[in-house]
Amino acid sequence: MDAMQSSNQKINTPGFLQKLLGVLRLTHLFPTTMVLVATVVFGFVASKGQVEWSIFGRVWLVVLCGHSAIGITNDYLDRQRDALAQPYKPIPSGLVSPGFARWLLVGLLTVGIITAATLPVPAALLALVCTGSGMLYDFYLKDSYLSWVPYLLSFSSFPLFVWAGLERFEADLLWLYPPALLLVIGINLANSLPDIDTDLREHGSSGLGHLLGTHRALYVTWALFLAAPLLCLLLSFFIPVNRMLAWPACGLALLTVCASFFAVKLRPGRPGLALVWQLTTFSTLFVAVGWLGALTLK
Repeated sequence: MDAMQSSNQKINTPGFLQKLLGVLRLTHLFPTTMVLVATVVFGFVASKGQVEWSIFGRVWLVVLCGHSAIGITNDYLDRQRDALAQPYKPIPSGLVSPGFARWLLVGLLTVGIITAATLPVPAALLALVCTGSGMLYDFYLKDSYLSWVPYLLSFSSFPLFVWAGLERFEADLLWLYPPALLLVIGINLANSLPDIDTDLREHGSSGLGHLLGTHRALYVTWALFLAAPLLCLLLSFFIPVNRMLAWPACGLALLTVCASFFAVKLRPGRPGLALVWQLTTFSTLFVAVGWLGALTLK
């Protein structure tokens, strides 16, 4: 009997690769990867292809540490809630222990702060805004109708951080903010879509998406992600931009949003809503990269 229990324990014990995958998932791997890809693209655009790798490597590391720390904090704080609603997540599933998650969080924040301190002061301050607003979301505003505010602070400051870190800031970048306001509210809603019903039923959450309800939140999400590239197209007729970059990027963004319509039809329920979140993330990347490139590469 003891031998059988020991054998079962060995079978159920996760291996190294499973634990490593759990750690990666703990950092919210998909959005983190998208942000890191965006950092590379922004860096090339900002430096016009002449990247100073010693500086850019530090900028990239700050983004990696900050965004990963925000994701880990989110899962650590929600570990008891996830044990009921999403037991497959890294901490409740046992792939990552709460203690390891805490130490990993401390390590990432330490490396991120030390690295940010080596960058120009404006970049270091913007890094603080990006990471601090993400933590504000995790600790206080996630279940509030103001949950979109940290998204606005983080995602609209993020490209400016890259530019400031590379000392390539330009005043034209301020035109980032009109479409950014639409995108960040849309990202906030899209991120909450797959879990709105569960959060309402299990926890009585009161975030913006929860106040709207799944169906209205979905329609508002689509409206925002359609409006952002359309606004960029409209602005391109009134301010000097590189239309050869702006228009194709906005076209791709619109097509991606249209693809999310079919995702919901083909995969009803949570799987379709999760696809909407992923597709709108790509749409955001297309708008952000295209619009920033259009503003700076005239």
